[in-house]
Amino acid sequence: MGPFAAVSTESAAVAAEAETYGTIVCVGSLGVFLESTWSKVYQARGNMRRPMAAQIAGAAANIVLDPILIFGLGPVPEIGVAGAAYATVAGQVLAAVIVSSGLRKPPSARVFRSYAVKIYALGYPSIFMRLLFTVYIMALNMILAGFSDEAVTVLGLYYKVQSFFFIPLSGLQTCIVPLLSYTYAKGSYPRCRKIVNDSVLLAMVFMLLGVACFELIPAQLLSIFTTDTLVLEIGVPAFHIISVSFLPAVLSLILPVFFQAIGAAPPSILLSLTRQIFCLIPVLWAFSKIGLSYVWLAFPIAETVTGTLGLILYFHRIRMWGCYGGAALKSARKGATVMKMITAIVNKRDTGEVCAALTDAGYYFTRMASTGGNTTLLIGTEEDRVVQAINIIRQHCSRRTEKISSNVQLATPSAAYPTEVTVGGATLFVYDVTQFEKI
Repeated sequence: MGPFAAVSTESAAVAAEAETYGTIVCVGSLGVFLESTWSKVYQARGNMRRPMAAQIAGAAANIVLDPILIFGLGPVPEIGVAGAAYATVAGQVLAAVIVSSGLRKPPSARVFRSYAVKIYALGYPSIFMRLLFTVYIMALNMILAGFSDEAVTVLGLYYKVQSFFFIPLSGLQTCIVPLLSYTYAKGSYPRCRKIVNDSVLLAMVFMLLGVACFELIPAQLLSIFTTDTLVLEIGVPAFHIISVSFLPAVLSLILPVFFQAIGAAPPSILLSLTRQIFCLIPVLWAFSKIGLSYVWLAFPIAETVTGTLGLILYFHRIRMWGCYGGAALKSARKGATVMKMITAIVNKRDTGEVCAALTDAGYYFTRMASTGGNTTLLIGTEEDRVVQAINIIRQHCSRRTEKISSNVQLATPSAAYPTEVTVGGATLFVYDVTQFEKI
């Protein structure tokens, strides 16, 4: 904690207080981890009220305890910055207690490992985004510390003030992930687009309010936290410039969540890296060579570049859906729908690509492990989509030769020679479905 505080300020007193606060909050962070985990249990069951109540109660407790522990009240002694840290931990613990009924008995070790792998496979973009936040805040603090402690203070106050407008956007991100995932799994691609469009429009409303406040009353917003004239002198023009980034920030924050929700982790990570590492830090460093007044331009530039890249990736995904002709785009036909069942036996090395391509094309299937290193897919689809499914499987299951070590035991010792074998390909069976119902 000491080195982290030291790179963010040139004041030994400020670094010591930051180390005190950070140490207490980190040691007492069990509450926030438990609250986050148990809240997700409620969210997964569609109950957002209990997590919301926990968040509100925790924030209220923090607000009430802050002045009591910082300045002292009655028998409670004044403990300064440490009191702010204890108030934060107390609020987090209270929130965890409220959602503690979300605790569930863990499954067996084998099942736990299986689910843990799936959870991290889907969740690592979010983990990566949070990790990047810490990295780029450290980098920005180091750059701004080269000017003055007041410049670092302005950056910290900016993140405090913008949270009033970005927290609703964060809540919107959390809400649309399960909705997008469910809709995408159904193959209802037009509805996925509608969710994204509506989310962007709603988020724009919050951001427009933020732009208005940052442009019209920046001094009043800063005065809530400080009366330092130098901080106000630096902060007012900084807020004017940074507020330009709020509208493009909607795209750079919503679109990574969209890709994460549909299981496309690489685009999500690329957008996060572009926003926080590839653009913001280098551009801010470059403008710091010109002067402090210019460094704030890095924020609108980074958000605009990331939002533009996100739109390119998003429309590319939309075009893919159009080429595949998802389940929701199939034309309605009169009379009964003729259904077919495709049983596809594919090599385990090709399974991932085949399943991803079938999902993108809007097919429903059941995946079963087979002996001999193969995977069996049961694909139910309409008769007029059978050829398309076969073409997708053919495209991702080409036959190829590989060399393997020979296991033949020779009469005399000799060097092992590799043997060429044919792998890949797929075996397909297509048959009629006499009755089809979704219950």
